[in-house]
Amino acid sequence: MKKVLFILHDSDPLSGATASMLEIIMELNSNPYYDITVLIPNDTKELSQLLTENSIKYVIIRLYHCRYLKQKSFLNSAISYCKAIVRVFHSFLQSIKERKVASNFDIIYSNTSSIYFGAFLSLITNTKHIWHFREFGIEDQSAGHIVGNKLFYKFADFSSCKIIVISKALIVHVQCNVNKDKLVMIYNDVKNVNVDFERVANTNNPLRLLITGSITKGKGQEQVILYLEKLKSMNFDFELSLAGDCSTQYAIDLQSYVESKNLGDNVKFLGFCNDMKHVRLSHDIALIPSISEAFGRVTIEAMHSKMVVLASNTGANLELINHGSNGYLYSDEQSFAECLLSINENREKLIDVGNNAIIFSSQFSVKTASKKIDSLLRLC
Repeated sequence: MKKVLFILHDSDPLSGATASMLEIIMELNSNPYYDITVLIPNDTKELSQLLTENSIKYVIIRLYHCRYLKQKSFLNSAISYCKAIVRVFHSFLQSIKERKVASNFDIIYSNTSSIYFGAFLSLITNTKHIWHFREFGIEDQSAGHIVGNKLFYKFADFSSCKIIVISKALIVHVQCNVNKDKLVMIYNDVKNVNVDFERVANTNNPLRLLITGSITKGKGQEQVILYLEKLKSMNFDFELSLAGDCSTQYAIDLQSYVESKNLGDNVKFLGFCNDMKHVRLSHDIALIPSISEAFGRVTIEAMHSKMVVLASNTGANLELINHGSNGYLYSDEQSFAECLLSINENREKLIDVGNNAIIFSSQFSVKTASKKIDSLLRLC
């Protein structure tokens, strides 16, 4: 039996990185070969209840993100940077304090590059460490490492026996600073929850557009709103919904801009949505405007829902979307507008491309990631 400690960076079972890791953990936990414990940074009813219902042991240890946020204001960025230094130091001290936690485990497994606790803990206790990277950093989340990417990846290489990345694009991003023998690419598993799903074609109403996930600068929502504002001035009618945390300053600024430009009838901020299945059912096109997408869990979830995906031609979007077949890619305002206008004039594309999308996305719902990580854990 192999004892594994999985360390989660947050306690929200609906956040992309945590949801992806939980699917793997639950699959591995059903295998008697593993004795699994999950470390969560704070207690939430949703996550603790989910783990308990699936007979997964967990411990709660307060952890902090160790990256800083790069913001418009130099002062705010500097403050965030200084706070990150304190959090890194705290994580190191916390790993010393909690070193007994790792004493009974064969492997420590850290989810995302935003937490260093697992790496520190593994070095202090001489326990094998696997690090699962799910983000670029500055490019997609405006979040950087205080020592810069190059030194951070060298630290990750030194402290880990394996480093897992979730796309070929992410391999290119890290490979120069990581031992290639340690680097493993594994796409996320994305469970298809739309078993009883039935989509009705939108033939006459305005196209219903949806952006889901974190509302941050790196996700490109502002750019899309500017593009759509220009299209509206050309008499293109649409409905755009944004599902995600609307309490951040970035989201508040976007809402203010929408109101100032009289776009309130076209653009809606939905906030957190627990029932994304039905939200997607009521929309036609999933927009993925990320500046650099590390994988795109929301892309596959949209495809599972037979939605047409229109994504920026960056990062892993290029790996998931075959333009014109299972979705569309755009590079600038003109190509974005051309794609939307083409779909609007030929509504049958909503059905044809949507059908191709669900066929393509099925490969991510057969537990491939769980099987590959199972093999990896057995070898470590």
